[in-house]
Amino acid sequence: MRKYLSIIGLFLCFNIQGKDTQLIELIRQSVKIYEPNPIHFDKSNELNKIFQGLLKDSIPDSLTLKKDASELLSDYKDKNHEDDLDTRRIEMRLCISLCSQSLLADKEKYIYFLELAKITISDSKGHAHKFLEQPLCGVLLLKLYFDSKYNLDSGNDIKKLKRELKFSKRSLEEEFYVSANQWIKLHEH
Repeated sequence: MRKYLSIIGLFLCFNIQGKDTQLIELIRQSVKIYEPNPIHFDKSNELNKIFQGLLKDSIPDSLTLKKDASELLSDYKDKNHEDDLDTRRIEMRLCISLCSQSLLADKEKYIYFLELAKITISDSKGHAHKFLEQPLCGVLLLKLYFDSKYNLDSGNDIKKLKRELKFSKRSLEEEFYVSANQWIKLHEH
């Protein structure tokens, strides 16, 4: 009997870990800056690395990552936007900075940073600005990550993600769209 309980326990442990791994991979695919301009590539790459590092560690040990993430927000207070691409770059950099802050925040404050990240890249109706549809889905996925982490009800957040996926279907990478919908099917109540 103990042997069977051990096997069932291991199965459940790996199954839960696999689901979290899939969610984290979806977040990684969507909350990142795609930088075609070589002038801005290094800064964008640095922001991507900070966010990925914080997401990987969940509770980061690295003081460098914490310091870098804390300084990110101060870079964007007085930015001038030259064109649409520059506007999207700044919006996405601010979004990823706020997502990084959410990973550093405690249970009472993470939602504040996520809401600001969502507002940064969406319009008044809550839909993503042009070409930022996948990152907005990523912010919604990050909210689901926190729902799981803090054992919160995720029903409404799953509905929001489904609506955004449906609304933005044509703008999303097909592999991401399919994977996100598969994840939703596994987690719907």
